[in-house]
Amino acid sequence: MTIVDTIKAAHGKRAELLSLASSDTLDKVAAHFNVPPVKAAPKVAQRLFDAQSITIKGTQQTYGGRFKKRYDLTDGNQACQALRWWGVAKESLEWWNICQHDIHAYHETCQRYPQIYRHCVQSLKLTRHKK
Repeated sequence: MTIVDTIKAAHGKRAELLSLASSDTLDKVAAHFNVPPVKAAPKVAQRLFDAQSITIKGTQQTYGGRFKKRYDLTDGNQACQALRWWGVAKESLEWWNICQHDIHAYHETCQRYPQIYRHCVQSLKLTRHKK
């Protein structure tokens, strides 16, 4: 089953679509259609997030640890950024929960797996907008 078939099978199931939202999925879809990621990003992001525009907000373990950013998913660059940040933040939140909210265990995990976001995301919320 290709990534495109997986996305089509998850149509209407928001939780499954959100679990697929990441830059890895974007790269696989772009490779499947043999187009650059920026060109595929708007359609992929709108399908996965089920919206034309989104706001990603949450908290992280840093000084001034709140973040909030709105992305227009009809723009290729912003759609790429939204997919990348959602994937990174979601993975960081999953590791934060696996480490049972222990910052020392989280930093040890980051040393073992350098691809994990260093500033742990402690809460994450997605808001969908029509435009």
